[in-house]
Formats: sequence, C-alpha cells, structure tokens
Amino acid sequence: HFPKIPIVDEEGISKGYDNNSKYCWIIDPLDVTKEFLAQRQDFGILIGLVENGIPVLGITFRPLANELDWAIKDKGAFIEDAQGTRKISILDSNEITVLVSGSRSDQELEDILRILSPKKITEKHSAFKIIDVAKGQASLYICSRKNTMHIWDTCAPSIILQEAGGKTTDLYGKPLDYSFKSDNHEKGIVCSNNYIHQNVINKISKTLA
Repeated sequence: HFPKIPIVDEEGISKGYDNNSKYCWIIDPLDVTKEFLAQRQDFGILIGLVENGIPVLGITFRPLANELDWAIKDKGAFIEDAQGTRKISILDSNEITVLVSGSRSDQELEDILRILSPKKITEKHSAFKIIDVAKGQASLYICSRKNTMHIWDTCAPSIILQEAGGKTTDLYGKPLDYSFKSDNHEKGIVCSNNYIHQNVINKISKTLA
C-alpha cells in the first residue's frame, strides 16, 4: 500500500531509504524471539511510522494474547482484545511502580532503582513493557545506558504511550532520537506517566556520570 515509504527494521533497510526521507516505517517483525520459541505471550510485532524523525503512528500485536494496540498522533491510544475496542490511558498516580527487563540488570540500573526506591519492581521481557505502562499496569519503565534498546523496539510503543498520556525520553530528559544517527538509544530510556516523569529524571541525574 505504501511502496514509496522506506522501511528500517531489525533485519536491515529497504530500498529508497536515506536520511532525508520524510516518512519511514520502523518495524520489529518479531520482538523477543526467546518468548516466541517458548510460546509465551510477550512476543509480538511492532510497526511504527515516523514523520521527519518523530513517531506519528504505532501498532503492536501480541498474537497469543490476542491483543492489538495502536495510536495515531493527536488521536489517542486504543486496545482491541476479547473485550472489544477501547481507549487506554496511563496510571493516574504519583507512586513509582517500575518495570525492568528480566535479563538486563546492571550496576547503573541498580543504582537508579536504589535512588528511586519504587513501591514495586516487576521484571518482564520485551518492548511490551512500554505498552504495559500505557495501559496503566505500572507507572514507569526504565532502561540503562549499558543495556541499550533499538529504535525498532521503541518506535511503535512510544507513540502509543504518549497518546495514552505518558512520556518517553532518555535518562537526561531529552526526547528519544529517531533521526537515524544511531540504531540504538545510547542514552537510556525512561517511559512513564506524566505525574512522575520529571521527578524521576531529577533523581536519575544524581547517578549519571
């Protein structure tokens, strides 16, 4: 349907892509292969669209959970599952309940968690942690600079979180970069509801060298 829009994904770059492309699809065709092989629910498909380096559309699908989430810039975020279609929104709370990767712990992350002193820490796999924040299942997801995520891991989930009322930045409070200067988010990731985001950034700054 969109033959002129190039694609960047985990497997490579399609024909027609260059840094001056106004639109570009950023896709992860299979997020978390280990979860897929184990037939657990947290694998899925991530499809994001950027306009001039800014995510404007995101679609995520978890087949075993039969869950489709999507968002369009300035149009809200939605979920479609066995219960039907409805809007999703962030957790309306100042409490810090955090999601972290179940396989990517490191000293920087441990230092950050100690300073934040969250009420609850839950380990999960996959980029769908960002979607879980969008659905209000936690107030924060955080990734250190050492355990970098890629742009195809975050493009679709980040616009869904933003349209659900949340915020995505690096550890320094700057917007995540989709200008293709790098495939990685080398300055870490903070995804949260708007109630705690700035407070989290302020506390994290004490741990950054």
